[in-house]
Amino acid sequence: MNSSQNSTSKLIDEINEHIKRYESLKSSFDSLVAEQRRSQTEFLASRDSAEKRLSSIFRVAPTGIGVVVNRILTEVNPKLIEITGYSKEELIDKNSRMLYASDEEYDFVGKKKYKQIKETGSGSVETKWLRKDGEIIDVLLASTPIDASDLSKGVTFTALDITKRKRGEAKLKRSEYLLNKAQEIAHVGSWSLDLKTNKLTWSDEIFRIFGLDRNECEQTYKTFIEAVHPDDRETVDSAYRTSIEKGQDTYEIEHRVVLKNSGEVRYVIERCEHMKDSDGNITGSIGMVQDITDRKHAEEQLRKLSRAVEQSINAVIITNTKGVIEYANPAVTELTGFTNEELLGINLWPFCCRNEPNNNCDEIWDTINKGNAWKGEISNIRKNGEHYWESAIYSPIFNEQGEILNFLAIKKDVTRDKQLAEELVQAKEKAEESDRLKSAFLANISHEIRTPMNGIMGFAELLREPDLSSEQIQEYIQIIEKSGQRMLNLINDITDIARIEAGQMKFVIRESNINEIVKEIYKFFLPEAERKGLNISFITTLSTEEAVFKTDRDKLYATLSNLIKNSLKFTFKGSIDFGYHKKGELLEFFVKDTGIGIASEKQASVFERFIQADMSNSRISEGTGLGLSISKAYVEMLGGKIWMESEEGKGSTFYFTIPFNK
Repeated sequence: MNSSQNSTSKLIDEINEHIKRYESLKSSFDSLVAEQRRSQTEFLASRDSAEKRLSSIFRVAPTGIGVVVNRILTEVNPKLIEITGYSKEELIDKNSRMLYASDEEYDFVGKKKYKQIKETGSGSVETKWLRKDGEIIDVLLASTPIDASDLSKGVTFTALDITKRKRGEAKLKRSEYLLNKAQEIAHVGSWSLDLKTNKLTWSDEIFRIFGLDRNECEQTYKTFIEAVHPDDRETVDSAYRTSIEKGQDTYEIEHRVVLKNSGEVRYVIERCEHMKDSDGNITGSIGMVQDITDRKHAEEQLRKLSRAVEQSINAVIITNTKGVIEYANPAVTELTGFTNEELLGINLWPFCCRNEPNNNCDEIWDTINKGNAWKGEISNIRKNGEHYWESAIYSPIFNEQGEILNFLAIKKDVTRDKQLAEELVQAKEKAEESDRLKSAFLANISHEIRTPMNGIMGFAELLREPDLSSEQIQEYIQIIEKSGQRMLNLINDITDIARIEAGQMKFVIRESNINEIVKEIYKFFLPEAERKGLNISFITTLSTEEAVFKTDRDKLYATLSNLIKNSLKFTFKGSIDFGYHKKGELLEFFVKDTGIGIASEKQASVFERFIQADMSNSRISEGTGLGLSISKAYVEMLGGKIWMESEEGKGSTFYFTIPFNK
């Protein structure tokens, strides 16, 4: 083969080699393209799946999720709708300010979160939101920007309703405070045990717990178990051995120790941690012993105090520094009618001062906020609308730093006390009035007795004169008879009122004709009316047959007579009209005069015992003042009522009713 053929052969081999290399590269490129297409397809499928997962998480998340762009809500999930109480339509495209309890809260949260996002890339804060139904709730907010480089693109936030947790924390805080106030700072001692040497070492605080110095303690107790109360030794020893057998690193047990020098029993909490070598074998133990005797005693005292508060007859309320009720004992429910569930979480001040503007609630709030106690009485309304009075003490509760931690209110129902006090005042006034009436009555009786007695004695003496004419004798006898009749009327009135007061007045119910009674009274009083120049008339509205009914004739006659006699006494010109009308099952009687009338301020008392419209010493009429009170008693005994209408200077009209018993 010549050189030309060799060159051609080499060239063909190189071409074939290049062809093979090209085919190999093409095959690799095609594989790469196919792989890229598969990767792109998988990426798109993965992205769709991720978006679906995110959408599902957004919908079913147990935490409220939303998106805010330029303070406008653009996305909200169902949980956020549940937390706020608004519908999606009421939230979307609305200013996020609507969620906050106040402008101050909104501004504070915005500034704090913005600062946190700028510094750390996200922000969280506790705040208060206002639900659609008006309830204020505590919310934990966490925010992160959609684009960290451009905050104007908005933020995504999560909202967790922590209202129940906050209230629980408040209760826990109060309990911890009360417990801390009831106990002293606990001291803790320690011991260590080297299992290789079986050497036990105690700290100085252990000796204080046992009430011994180091030498006494080491001589008294060779092992720690000897200090344990005999009844607790098996439990303590078992806890120690069990922890070693099970390979536990620590254990904790509460037990008692007995001080040998005094026999005193003290309570301790023992916490033990085992030490291990590199192979995991226990080589020793370290124990911490805390003397909790004072705490145990304090807890017992606290339990007693708690039981005392729970069982107290006084209402006890504890609020936070804003006045929101955190605790109310059962007596509060008894006092107010509200259940414990209805009281917890509401503000005390509107609750205590509702519809009662004069309760000085602003004064109470200012006083206790200044660290002082307030004591006084408050008017209030129970849940059922019943009005009541309560004696209350409001005082602040301080922590060890002198800061106000809570407010305490102790209340007691004093409604009955105030009623008794008012009744006592009324009884005092009535007694004083009775005393004045008694004096007036005695003066009146004295006058009423002396006047006819003087007439009887004086004219009886004059009858002894020998030169009296028959006309004079008759005149004197008439005066004596009139004075005697006046005395008899006085005695009858006093006797009747005494019987009424004693409940010994008897009734005789019989058929009576009301028309006959009216006419008989008219005939009786006609002469006296004519002597005074008065017109007297009567009205009857029933026929003779219809006018028959059953009643106590004498009591009815006396009642009507007393009223007419009263009108004659105080009427000096004009007329007196009396009679009756039938109204349903009642007969309504009236006596109308044109007399002096009765002042409005005296009308309420004219039916009382020994009362006259004119009780002055210069009164112009005679009488005991018993007539109207006797009439009132008779009418009420007969099953009716009596009243009057009067205008001073124009006259009076007295009315009374009795049943029309056929």
